[in-house]
Amino acid sequence: MPTKEDFESTLVNILEEAKKNNQTEITIISKNLHNQTKPNSYPNNGHHRMPMCCNVMRDITIEKEIIYEPPKGNGATLEIKYILN
Repeated sequence: MPTKEDFESTLVNILEEAKKNNQTEITIISKNLHNQTKPNSYPNNGHHRMPMCCNVMRDITIEKEIIYEPPKGNGATLEIKYILN
């Protein structure tokens, strides 16, 4: 199972790659981040770390805008746009 550090590392790598490609923003969906961190780990019969993934996406210290948030707050459809300055 992926750890908080795994999600953080994957997210930072995605953001750094986007900056290298001169992107000014990037939108990430939690399901994609979860599966990029550990392929085929979501939904995996309920044995996943989606709440942890969502918290990492919200907690990273970079300017961001929540595009879509599932009704319960955490879920595969959380969508956040990160502003890359």
